[in-house]
Amino acid sequence: MGIKHEDVMAHGQKGLSSEWNKDHIIDDDVECNQHQHKEHVIENRTDWPAGPVKGQIIYRTDVNHFYIWNGATWVSYSNVATVIVAADGLGDYTDIQEGIDALPAGGGIVYVKEGTYTLTAFIDINKNNVTIIGAGKATKIITGLNIWLIIAQNKSGIQLEKLYLAGSGAGAATVDNIMLVGVTGSQIVNCWVEDADDIGIYLRGCSGINLSGVNVSNSGGFGIYMEHFGETRNSDITISDCSSNSNGSIGIFADESTCIIKGCHISDNFHSGIFLYEADDSVVNVNYVGENNTSSGVGQAGIVSSFTDDVVIGNNRVRENNLWQIDIGNGCNDNIVVANSCVSAAGGGIQDYGIGTELAHNKP
Repeated sequence: MGIKHEDVMAHGQKGLSSEWNKDHIIDDDVECNQHQHKEHVIENRTDWPAGPVKGQIIYRTDVNHFYIWNGATWVSYSNVATVIVAADGLGDYTDIQEGIDALPAGGGIVYVKEGTYTLTAFIDINKNNVTIIGAGKATKIITGLNIWLIIAQNKSGIQLEKLYLAGSGAGAATVDNIMLVGVTGSQIVNCWVEDADDIGIYLRGCSGINLSGVNVSNSGGFGIYMEHFGETRNSDITISDCSSNSNGSIGIFADESTCIIKGCHISDNFHSGIFLYEADDSVVNVNYVGENNTSSGVGQAGIVSSFTDDVVIGNNRVRENNLWQIDIGNGCNDNIVVANSCVSAAGGGIQDYGIGTELAHNKP
């Protein structure tokens, strides 16, 4: 029998109740004779156990999947296809692209363990419904070359989460850390995007994109750049609780894109903090936009609306940007600028050259 009392007592032996009530232990095989295991819980953990045996099953609570040890490696035992990429070799693959390529046509999850992954070619997300999850700043995707880091084109259901991405910082034009072209229904969450040669995050002709908790800094050009693709505008783009700081051009630039920018921190960019160009029906709300236009005199404000109709700019704290704090430029119609706090020792508050602009409850 494989089940034993922790303190084995001889027949007829007396003892304390605490001794007789101790747990039973299993130290051998147990034949269940097809009886059910009721309320049985598989071991929950966030790492790999030492010395596993073939057939051992665990549940990784950090990625919400079962894994089984096949005698050589841990294999996903879940309905969703999952692979593990590990720089230390304790996973399915050591290369992120190999992990993506190993997913079925319908996509799946690539869990990238902590470690440094140095790219010599960009990561191509070549399937729909691919999620890449890292371990926060401990998952470092870097390069010393003038290459993109991650590209997805004409795909849907893409998610990037808890990754640290750093480009070479060499300043090569048109080389971006993350580039999404024609991508729909996707998101980038809780990532760090630094030292892009040109643009930190580039969205072109996309729709239904959510950026949340993303920190972009030290790009050679724009921090976040949304651009139309031919006749296709970016639409339904939400940028929330993000930061875009210390970039070589504009913090967030929306070019023929409809977007919501809310709860973000935009500062110390070489040109404007937020620039809307033909970005009709966009909303800029509850952001901090400060100390931008460090170029000293290029002529851009903290928040700029240009040739843009029906935009709402409200409840923002706009501080110490060189020149104007908010600039409603020529070609704008029916913009609403309300309840913004604009303070600057050097520049002005709000400049309005638009038609039908509604200005109310702004300071000053």
